[in-house]
Amino acid sequence: MFNAHEWETIKVLSDLIIPSDERSNSASQAGVPAFIDDWLNFQGGDLKASILGGLTWLDVECNRAFGHDFVHSAAAEQKKLMDRIAYPGKVAPEDANYVAFFNDMRDLVAGGYFSSKVGVGDLPYLGNRPANDWN
Repeated sequence: MFNAHEWETIKVLSDLIIPSDERSNSASQAGVPAFIDDWLNFQGGDLKASILGGLTWLDVECNRAFGHDFVHSAAAEQKKLMDRIAYPGKVAPEDANYVAFFNDMRDLVAGGYFSSKVGVGDLPYLGNRPANDWN
């Protein structure tokens, strides 16, 4: 569904939401962009329109503010833009429409990550293991 530029934007954005650290891999390393692509192909509709519109907005705003697309922005520039829409209680009126995009994106990234092998391994969940005793 995504073109090459959208794929790269989804990858960068996913890794901003769930970056790698000393304990676990990033969202893109867990396959989240492919999960999002599959989910949007299945769901379609308003969610797909919200994500595609938000990706376009990221590039428009980065080009306006920094002179280049979101994926070519420095980490500090990307964070500055994300901070504008990541905190619904603090959003400026002109950015209010993009809070829903970021909330949807954050939900997709978290859902994709924590349903992947990497994400499940990152949780302290022990899974379906037999118990000797039932307390």
